[in-house]
Amino acid sequence: MPQRKTSLVSVRLHYFQTVVRAGSIRRAAQSLNIAPSAISRSLRQLEDELGTPLFERTRQRLRLTSAGEILLYYARTSASELDRAASFIGDLAGLRRGSVSIAAVESVTRGLLPDVLTRFWKRHPDIKVDVITMGSLQGLEAMLQSDCDMALAFDVRVPKTAQRLASVNLPLGALMRSDHALGRRRTLRLRDLAGERLLLSDASLALGKMIEGAIADAGVELGAPAAFAKMLGEAMDALKRD
Repeated sequence: MPQRKTSLVSVRLHYFQTVVRAGSIRRAAQSLNIAPSAISRSLRQLEDELGTPLFERTRQRLRLTSAGEILLYYARTSASELDRAASFIGDLAGLRRGSVSIAAVESVTRGLLPDVLTRFWKRHPDIKVDVITMGSLQGLEAMLQSDCDMALAFDVRVPKTAQRLASVNLPLGALMRSDHALGRRRTLRLRDLAGERLLLSDASLALGKMIEGAIADAGVELGAPAAFAKMLGEAMDALKRD
């Protein structure tokens, strides 16, 4: 947790969130370099003040109760907002320092993001940027849970509790042999692929779901998956023989 955020959040909440991340009071005490008894006392005071347990203590493991999960959610949200406020205040004072965390899909972290960050750091060299690689839906959820400041994702619905800062339409391509009947076309439409055997992204990916939905809306019927699977198997066998 950044020092600025720690200084704004109460000590009890800071200890509470550290215990959640560490999974135990002992490991939390080690990370904070304080005595475990100090953390235990702070947690008891917090539970007494709220009038309910925050952890279930079984077999030397700590598990959040329903009340603990609620407190964690709002503690993270408030901490994120306080840190954002401190960043704005720092900018007004001309400090231009701080940190930002970004969740992004792997293709963006390898392609688009490095160039963007290079230009960003030329203007803001003292801003620390933490990049977390995860799927589109996971990145959106991490942002909503205040585990990161922003998310770069493909084709996700932005809830009312979040704000879309920018968006861009990206073209999709089809990879095929140069001697394929469609290989010389500069542009393709989905219906041009009717009857073709295609290897598509899995539906677990946001891009895969988007393509499946577009195919369904266009009423396009692709080639038989079994026939393609057989063809792919034959190609793999041929590569092994070579």
